[in-house]
Amino acid sequence: MCESLAALFDLDGVIFDTERHYKILFDEIGQKYCPEHPNFANETMGMSDEKVLQKYFAGREHLHQVILDLIADYDETLPLDYIDGFMEFVQDLKKHNVKIAIVTSSYMRKMKIVFSKHPELEQLIDTLVTPDKAPISKPDPLCYLTAAKELGVLPENCFVFEDSFNGISSGRSAKMNVIGLTTTNSADSIRSKCDIILDNFVGFTFDKMIELKNAK
Repeated sequence: MCESLAALFDLDGVIFDTERHYKILFDEIGQKYCPEHPNFANETMGMSDEKVLQKYFAGREHLHQVILDLIADYDETLPLDYIDGFMEFVQDLKKHNVKIAIVTSSYMRKMKIVFSKHPELEQLIDTLVTPDKAPISKPDPLCYLTAAKELGVLPENCFVFEDSFNGISSGRSAKMNVIGLTTTNSADSIRSKCDIILDNFVGFTFDKMIELKNAK
């Protein structure tokens, strides 16, 4: 019997072309509240909101709700456009019985917004892992290991699709195959940390994904 395979997708910058929008918001937050971190947006990319508050706003608890409200308001109006080729790729995976998960640092509050705008996405996935379920944020591997366990798939048979440094590190630490997307960071900056890199999903198929595993 063939071993089960799984494709584990980050959300922002992987499924949806949203990371560039969040960078604008987090640049503004960083400039106003954390000027000592000029690369605040890049440093926090892929982290859960809770992790950001713990790491950058410790001792400033009076700002926590302010930051959360800014993010929540942004989520409500954020355009959710699929990364080119994503839906075609996932449909190809489903034809080959690959299990699908979304593994995101976004909380269920945001995911309810996402699924209300794109109900077809919820129908395509087999499990969803958010910080509500895996409370230790990327770059820790817990979220990806949780997804693998829920799907009943060995880590070495999982393919992680990520765009942020924190997310890529999470997938790598989970001992999974890591495909990096250049939607957020340059190809040169993530090349050494990924098995392969993609600009988007156009032309990428199940067969090409399997070639990656067979080449190891």
